[in-house]
Amino acid sequence: MATDRHRTATPSGKTRFDDIYDQPDPRAYFRTLAPYEYEIPHHAQAVFRRTRELRSRMPGDEGPVTVLDVCCSYGINAALLNHDLTLADLYAHYTSAALTPQELIECDKEFYATRRRPDATPMIGLDAAANATRYALDAGLLRGVCGGSRTASAQLRAAPRGRPRRSDHRHRGDRIHLPPYVRRAARLCPERRCG
Repeated sequence: MATDRHRTATPSGKTRFDDIYDQPDPRAYFRTLAPYEYEIPHHAQAVFRRTRELRSRMPGDEGPVTVLDVCCSYGINAALLNHDLTLADLYAHYTSAALTPQELIECDKEFYATRRRPDATPMIGLDAAANATRYALDAGLLRGVCGGSRTASAQLRAAPRGRPRRSDHRHRGDRIHLPPYVRRAARLCPERRCG
């Protein structure tokens, strides 16, 4: 259950939840946000699927569409985009699990594998939350990660141009080829923390 410690606000009035964004797994995230009925990923799910579908139909662009999920945290958008799941399913799953973080990762590998959609999209994550992105990689939600530190935007600016490689980018040191529009987005908000 959320506590008053989560009700501290920034000067702009935004409520801060910093302590739930970089845990070893997403249980604190879902348990804390459930009482607030946080649903943005639910509303974005259909939009992301439709965008992916339209993007894959563009002429001259063969092969699967690769998605860069900016501020990916635990891979929630990847879970919703690539699996037959709803946000309510994720709340139920993560608010009832009584496992160690490593046991949960092993459980989640099977949980997601049995629900994977045939039109699943390779996803690369970008986030400053190293523990959260590690969970998303280990659970199989993300193919790779850019960042994992406050230097994520600098890494994006330095990345070579072009399409992402087809190889598996599970190690943070790997360089990922990103299209120019992603590199431009990184220049717009250098050194800003997601969330």
